[in-house]
Amino acid sequence: MTVEKQPEIKYPTQWSYTIIGNNSELMHKAVESIIQPATYSIDKSHVSSSAKYTSLKISLIVFSHQERQQYFNELGSHKDIKIVL
Repeated sequence: MTVEKQPEIKYPTQWSYTIIGNNSELMHKAVESIIQPATYSIDKSHVSSSAKYTSLKISLIVFSHQERQQYFNELGSHKDIKIVL
């Protein structure tokens, strides 16, 4: 049995999340409520061909594995965000 090693991440580090949902305005508000007061940037990444889904890329500095995972979990559990990558 082969055990995959997790990559070593040195903190603080620049990190990005891609979020997917139906309404970019509501996703912007969700990100603001979760990430504040940290400084971040958010950019439109892609719109599906049917325009039903949009993705946004969030970039910020994270200071620990726990903080990085907390943002991932909170973004993923928000009602206006369907998927977090």
